[in-house]
Amino acid sequence: MKNKRGWIRIFEAVIAILLLLGFAAFLIIDRVEKPDFSGSVHTLLSTVLEEASGNFAIRQAVFDKNETIISNFISSRLPAGLNFTISICNSTGPCPTEVKQGVEVYADDILISTNLTTYAPAKLALFAWIEPREAEEYVPPVAACSNSKIEGTEVCDSTNLAGQTCISKGFIGGTLACNSTCGFDTSGCTKAPACTDNDKDGYSTNGGACGDVDCNDNNANVNPGVVEKDDLCSNTVDDDCDGAINDDDIGCGGTHGKP
Repeated sequence: MKNKRGWIRIFEAVIAILLLLGFAAFLIIDRVEKPDFSGSVHTLLSTVLEEASGNFAIRQAVFDKNETIISNFISSRLPAGLNFTISICNSTGPCPTEVKQGVEVYADDILISTNLTTYAPAKLALFAWIEPREAEEYVPPVAACSNSKIEGTEVCDSTNLAGQTCISKGFIGGTLACNSTCGFDTSGCTKAPACTDNDKDGYSTNGGACGDVDCNDNNANVNPGVVEKDDLCSNTVDDDCDGAINDDDIGCGGTHGKP
């Protein structure tokens, strides 16, 4: 009888040890760090959206809410294993969408403000995720600068500027280029001049690239855009900044100044 009880205690001890080992293994597995792709994926989404915003056909597809064209464009720029969906919504509100539950979702969006004929701001949102079974096999794309393909964190590559120009980058003209690290080189772009307009009438005292010269920048009623006639023909003021006043001005029946 004593031997039987001894074997029972040994059996219980073995079971207890196995349970402890199983619990310990669970803790170790749970603590193993999962690969973190958040940085590379967010950068990739941002790059793809920037390229989309500079592509006229994609911009038009956003205004037309043609998700097929947009999805085909994005699919050709994302690596295998990175699933995605898009949403087109109002520029001021959130972009609702249906994404798979139980996965980590990466999201980014960009404002598409206008096309050549319509001012109708819209927001293009991009949601991406990696299937759990694919996460271990997913390899973030590695950029290869100077191959004319925009990849990874690149915003341009060689002569491929992703549809961007000096004007789209906030300048008034010039030639946009791509540097050796696949970033934009704006050294060839022309900055807008600093135009002084104290009276806020849309005319500056600077002239040149700032437009016609305002001869009185402290009076919004005096500028090159004024038509000098009627009551303005007797106020002894060069209202339209053409060098002629009152009856001497062409607008008042004279022979000087601008018509």
